[in-house]
Amino acid sequence: MSTKIKAYKLLYINDRELSSDTDDTDYEIGKCYDERVFKKSKLKRKITKHHKSTTLAVRKKSSRHNNDKKGNSDNNYPIEDTWSVLPTEILSYVFRLLTLLPSDVPNVRLVIRCALVCKHWCEVVKQPFTWKTADLSFMGGSKEATDNNIINLVKTQFSELKELNLSGWIDITDKGLIAVSKYCKKLQSLNISFCQRKEISKVSENSLLALADKCPLKKINFSNLRVAKNYSKAMKNFLELSGINLTHINLSQNIALGSSLLTSVCRCCTSLKSLDLSNTSVRCVSFSNLQDSCQLLEELYLSNLNLEPKPFKHQDAQGFPALKACSLAVQSFPGWLTDNLLLGITKNAENLTHLDIRGNSQVTKKGFFLCTTKLEKLYISGCEVSSDISELVFQRWSHSLLYLDLSKIKPSQESMTDIVNCVLKCSKLTHLDLTGTSVFDVHIQHVLKSLPSLCVLDLTSCRSLSRGIKRLHSNEQLGILSEKLKNL
Repeated sequence: MSTKIKAYKLLYINDRELSSDTDDTDYEIGKCYDERVFKKSKLKRKITKHHKSTTLAVRKKSSRHNNDKKGNSDNNYPIEDTWSVLPTEILSYVFRLLTLLPSDVPNVRLVIRCALVCKHWCEVVKQPFTWKTADLSFMGGSKEATDNNIINLVKTQFSELKELNLSGWIDITDKGLIAVSKYCKKLQSLNISFCQRKEISKVSENSLLALADKCPLKKINFSNLRVAKNYSKAMKNFLELSGINLTHINLSQNIALGSSLLTSVCRCCTSLKSLDLSNTSVRCVSFSNLQDSCQLLEELYLSNLNLEPKPFKHQDAQGFPALKACSLAVQSFPGWLTDNLLLGITKNAENLTHLDIRGNSQVTKKGFFLCTTKLEKLYISGCEVSSDISELVFQRWSHSLLYLDLSKIKPSQESMTDIVNCVLKCSKLTHLDLTGTSVFDVHIQHVLKSLPSLCVLDLTSCRSLSRGIKRLHSNEQLGILSEKLKNL
């Protein structure tokens, strides 16, 4: 059996369901429609010459009948066979659209199922121009997620690939990634997150540099990936080679990264749009240098870092004009964010829609005078939220807020009532988190009555509430909760 067939069979090795609309007499479970395979197969259905001639006569008669009935004598194929004779270009385009489906849809498996319909479809699926995107994360952790299998795939089918997801391939080594860099010359997006066993992966600096040198990478996801040697040095060398093209960098969950990495980011990644360094060992950050170098930044995630930011005045800051999402939350460390830093980081960010500052208790009312008027998601869990802050927040963003996290705030009973009254002004709110707060039954009644768009309400650990309702409520459960509160 050829290498091409073996590589192709790999993709649907665990997917044996067949299409119910095929009537191909050569149809066989788990096999490619390659003549060499069927000549050697002992399970091939034996059809006598009499049976063949009878079948052909019936099909021709059916075809003539359909053509005469519809008045279309120029059609040489039965109506039910038109999909099987679609031009290769159109069929390939349809399959490419399937591979572009969201990651939560098994898009690769859908394409492989299409290959089991007939010979023509199978041949189209095997062609490299069909594969622009390949999400193979569903194979992560299985015995098939090996170097040899990815090498076979990139040699035969992935030469035109632009996006590749190998998340969870814990046994992949330099051998497999170097093959990717050799054969996938057009690769722009690579995800090798969680490709490690226990605390260290089998990937070294050599394969990363090969990828940076031979592939025009724009998006990388190396989260939870600790290379065999000095990771911080390996990443700095990687950024030196490919940093000018990179627009999205995700290096979260890597405790081996040092603060010097940000210096390389500022120097090399001037086209950066998304940066995620959450849960790393980065400590020293110069936001002024980052703003000078990365003016195109749209997403900044620096969650759960024990930072010691260099001081700068927000009046002199350039800000991030394109910033849309910013996460500066802390959980395991003391809050480092101040009013001055928050105003400086979000300066000129008029399109900011997502702000997460959970756990930063030093932020006061002054820090909420942001320039954005389009805030949709606000996370202020664990912050010092007073009546004045809540009044300011809802005065500025009640028209746009969709998601609000007020969990674990500890205001007085009077302040809690004022905060709830302000929440009632957010008519578009769909998600509300009140976990661990001192809300009462009457507060929840007002919330359910005044927020018709509410889909999720979290009341976990709210000790002032009645029994049976201190949990997460969503969709239809909110109607049941409303009826239950009326009967109390």
